[in-house]
Amino acid sequence: MSTADRANQAYFHHLNTSPRETAVDDERLAEIRRLFKDAEAASHAVVLEGPDEAADASQNLTQRLASLTEHVREYALAKANAQEEITSLRELCHTTGMAYIAEHHELLRALRTALDEPMDLS
Repeated sequence: MSTADRANQAYFHHLNTSPRETAVDDERLAEIRRLFKDAEAASHAVVLEGPDEAADASQNLTQRLASLTEHVREYALAKANAQEEITSLRELCHTTGMAYIAEHHELLRALRTALDEPMDLS
């Protein structure tokens, strides 16, 4: 999931430094989507195999990343078309990104708690 997040974040930063009417990088968006799908598959393993708290946190994190990648895509399209709502879309990306970070911390907390619990191996 971190790989997808880093790719998405790099594209967002690229968009912020690019002039208006910068063409959408469809290949980059496709790569981010592929990385997200890989992360989503890994998240499903946690949901199926992990403790409930970790499973919930993993699902929430996946949903946040889905929203974040979609917002960055919308921002790229708006910037390419020189639309007026660029500032509000950039702020939405930032807000969603901060929520993703908070959710990531929650997943890590849940996983640490699960790892600290004694396991019955009998």
